[in-house]
Amino acid sequence: EYADHLGPHYGRLAHHHVHAGDAMLASRYLVLAGDRDHASYANLEAREAYKAALVWHDRCVDPLYPRDTILLRLAKVERDLGELDSALVHLDTHDALTTSSLAAWDLRGNILIRKGQLAEARAAYEHMLTLSREDCWTVAKAHTGLANVARRQGDTAQAIALAEQAMPELLAVGDYE
Repeated sequence: EYADHLGPHYGRLAHHHVHAGDAMLASRYLVLAGDRDHASYANLEAREAYKAALVWHDRCVDPLYPRDTILLRLAKVERDLGELDSALVHLDTHDALTTSSLAAWDLRGNILIRKGQLAEARAAYEHMLTLSREDCWTVAKAHTGLANVARRQGDTAQAIALAEQAMPELLAVGDYE
């Protein structure tokens, strides 16, 4: 009954479990607090929650969230804060722990565009296409990322062609993230 109403209290629950020394629940509630903060654009607080969650994660025998999941969420927050180099470091650490996910490649491409590293961003989005040609959402995100790279490079015709290529893929998905 109360589980549906815990969201506003994740920070307080995390604080309680940190002081109690309960690593598993401290890590869990820190991740949930970070998710809540990030969703409400409280990115500084989200970053601190995810960093603390990583510390407590390392103390867990059986953590609820894999380390790579927390690292990916931290990298997203750092991207949103404009801390692009830190975000890439956390993505690299993420990739060292697991097979890099499509979400990680998409995030990497986005960060590299923001850094002006357009050739590297193009490579990230092209790699996304090699990972999954069957998933319309992934293909659409890769094509829109490539369109953004082309736009940044001043190739308007290529940007439009790639955006048009993404359109049927987006329509095929219907309701998406």
